Amino acid sequence: MPVTYDMNNHHKGDTFNTLQFTMLNTDGLTPINLTGIGIKSQFRSDWKKGVLVKELNIGTGITVTDALNGVFQIDPFILDWNPSNYYYDVEFTFVDARVVTYIEGLIKIMQDVTYE
Repeated sequence: MPVTYDMNNHHKGDTFNTLQFTMLNTDGLTPINLTGIGIKSQFRSDWKKGVLVKELNIGTGITVTDALNGVFQIDPFILDWNPSNYYYDVEFTFVDARVVTYIEGLIKIMQDVTYE
C-alpha cells in the first residue's frame, strides 16, 4: 500500500519548493537503494483519472540526491495550474521490471490575488 502524503496548500503562480523523500524497506530502517531505479510522478486535476497537468521523471523534475540511502526529491517548479485539488503519486520501476507505487496524495491549489 502506498503511503499517503498530502502536500501543503499552495497558491496559483507560486513556486513549489523542493520536497525530499527517503525511501525505506519494509523494516522501516534500511534504505532502498535507488541505483538504476526509474522514478515517475504524475499530477492530475480533480480526481485520480483527471486531466494530466504535470509529469516528472528522473532528470525532468525528479532528482536522486543519495541513491544508496534512498533519497530523492521533487524539484522546484511554478504551479501555474487552475485552483483545484490535484492528485499525485510516485511510481518506482526496479531493475527487475517490478513497478511499485510507494507514495500518493493530494495538493490543493488556491487562487492567488496577484497572479494574472
